[in-house]
Amino acid sequence: MISLMPGSQFGRYIIQDQLGRGGMATVYRADDTRLRRTVALKILAPQLSTDPEFVRRFEREAILVANLRHPAIVTVYDIGEHDNLRYIAMEFIAGQSLNLVIREQGALDLSYAISLLEPLAQALDYAHQQGAVHRDVKPHNVMLATDGRVLLTDFGIAQASDSDRERITRTGIFMGTPEYIAPEQAEGKRVDGRTDLYALGVVAYEILAGRVPFAGNTPQLIVAHIHSPPPPLRPATLGVPPETEAVVTRMLAKDPHHRYQTGSAFVAALDSIAQRHSITPASRSQLAVLAVPPSSAGKPTIAVNASGNTATAAALGGLPPALAQPPQPVPVPPVPSDANLRYFPETGHTLRGGFRAYWERHGGLPIFGFPH
Repeated sequence: MISLMPGSQFGRYIIQDQLGRGGMATVYRADDTRLRRTVALKILAPQLSTDPEFVRRFEREAILVANLRHPAIVTVYDIGEHDNLRYIAMEFIAGQSLNLVIREQGALDLSYAISLLEPLAQALDYAHQQGAVHRDVKPHNVMLATDGRVLLTDFGIAQASDSDRERITRTGIFMGTPEYIAPEQAEGKRVDGRTDLYALGVVAYEILAGRVPFAGNTPQLIVAHIHSPPPPLRPATLGVPPETEAVVTRMLAKDPHHRYQTGSAFVAALDSIAQRHSITPASRSQLAVLAVPPSSAGKPTIAVNASGNTATAAALGGLPPALAQPPQPVPVPPVPSDANLRYFPETGHTLRGGFRAYWERHGGLPIFGFPH
């Protein structure tokens, strides 16, 4: 895996620091010396640069996202190759991922859930209208910016056509992250926009409960998403109206036809509950507070609000209550002997039977996107 040092030059980009690393790529914060702006530079792993399918998937991500013009989808600036390494230069988002926010704050209430989910739902509805399916919607791929924006990122395993789906399926690998994978996706069946909506339902559950509905190793998670109902969201005494559970549970239906058919319909159902209970969605300035990591000294976090001015967390309405004691995940059943799944403990990943040779050929690289 490539590792560029701060201050080193990569084509027209000067590396500042590493933002994240996964099986397919490493992401850096870098300065564009030509256009004089900060970018997120995603560089494909060297060992994958000679694999036509991974290169094709990487380039498809850039082309796909570059043609998705939406305020809640990260913008692609440039795609290219330098020193035989493929890269994508994207909009740099000052802030932190929704995954880190949930880890820091715990469960959030319905007011925050609606404000976080609405831009994601709109972004997914737009992408689906353009024929794109993300296939890896999760809090790790959602950025909260210090100006209060919520953005969807990392379309690395998105699909845009039947031919793409067919090629990827023939390798024997099902793509996605086990904690958020839809039943039809886990079974290697045809996916569409409703697959993303299932994952959005898991994200909603995690926002409200502070944890995902299912826990376990990869085979257990896959079986649970296919066969097990989600556990109760949490007691109504913890601040979530009881009817919220039915809305989230519908989004987690095993049959895609039984889910809300658009993200906007899902958020509208949540908003209707909020209105009945006089709950006001969190403001953009309140979301901005979440985008700034807590200070190690325990002092009020300084955030940038929508107008560009600085203010303390208290002045912006304070942080959401961290609701303690989230529900325990439902026990997942053991993997049945006929599940046709092969789990490799040395890598912690799963393939359908008969494809270990493919797995070993790629050096045991993760197939579920960026590690958690």
